[in-house]
Amino acid sequence: MLVMKCASCRRKLWKYYKIGQGEVHRCHKERIKKIWNAEERNGKVYCPCGKAFGIDRGTYWTMDKRHSLILERRRTSDLVAYMKFKSP
Repeated sequence: MLVMKCASCRRKLWKYYKIGQGEVHRCHKERIKKIWNAEERNGKVYCPCGKAFGIDRGTYWTMDKRHSLILERRRTSDLVAYMKFKSP
């Protein structure tokens, strides 16, 4: 699990289940576990402080390339619950 935070105001934006290694370029909406402060307006995704950090592409959000997010790794029981929920 990753907790995404705004780089300018440090507010928590959402909790995201990431699959695989590498950078986060897209956040698929079905993998977002909890949304705290993200707002969608005019095809973009904003923090309440007013900073745009992504573009809405339908089923996922494309992240801004200018490092507007801070990623914080979390190891919780939510990951186990998510895996049990997704497995057939």
